[in-house]
Amino acid sequence: MSDIVILLGVLDGLGGLLLTLQCAEFIYKQNKLPYIYIAARDEVFRPLQYLYHGKYHLHQLPEFTNDSFLYDLDFINRLKCENQEFYVIWPDALYKNPYAFDYKKYNTNPQTIKTTRTLLHKSKPEKIIYVALNTTTENYSYHNPGKLVHKLGQEVKDYIIYCPVLDKWGGKEINHQIWDHEGFYDNVFIDKNPEFIDSLKWLEKSCYCISLDNGVSHISYHLGQQRLLLDPRFGFAVQNPAFYARWRETEEDSIDLKTSVDEIVELIKLNLVIPQTTLLPNKLVLNNLNADWGRELIFKY
Repeated sequence: MSDIVILLGVLDGLGGLLLTLQCAEFIYKQNKLPYIYIAARDEVFRPLQYLYHGKYHLHQLPEFTNDSFLYDLDFINRLKCENQEFYVIWPDALYKNPYAFDYKKYNTNPQTIKTTRTLLHKSKPEKIIYVALNTTTENYSYHNPGKLVHKLGQEVKDYIIYCPVLDKWGGKEINHQIWDHEGFYDNVFIDKNPEFIDSLKWLEKSCYCISLDNGVSHISYHLGQQRLLLDPRFGFAVQNPAFYARWRETEEDSIDLKTSVDEIVELIKLNLVIPQTTLLPNKLVLNNLNADWGRELIFKY
């Protein structure tokens, strides 16, 4: 490797900071060394460090709370040296800051960067469904997580249903809405307050991830998993294009957050039994659960 290129990932959680690693992929392909700084608290940095160990070396900086550092030339000059490339990777994927990543130089474009998966080498799928229902964001919680996990355990008995349950994230209490089931089936593992890296080891060996809009959903995307996103912004792409341009890898995985437990479980069962249905948008399959999929997809064998 030659020609060090410095990348600085800033001002976001796991999902946004993963954009830094996506840009790094294209730098690496041109035989250059991406030197990566991540400005984040330990709770966010250490999982990234774990996930990319052996692929990229990440350096931690204190978490920024605003963009004033962009105009702090002393700070910028401490990070870069003369004749080195230096880019600040915002988590919004729009490349509109003074140090925006020069994607044209690396023969790519915003759409390709956004959809690049950087953790395919970490995926070792087994018959495990990862249920990621933790969020601190208001109005992003599922209305009855206990019933959903219980129903999955009941209906998908050949799979382990792994569900980490956190009390706090980022110093904030997590609202789990209604956990109305105390007893779960033997194939359900409710993991109370695990270390995040320990739960990521479960994610790496999961074949399917059902999630809220949270950091785990983005990691699951990068692992290349079958993913079902319970989306609080479902159907709002036209009304809120800026949000979708920045933070949704794809709309294909999304269904409405208000979808019933029974419908979610039936969709997951269908995806598992007929994996070809995962080639379609989840919302389309959800609206046609009773279709003859052999006929609709023109199976020949």
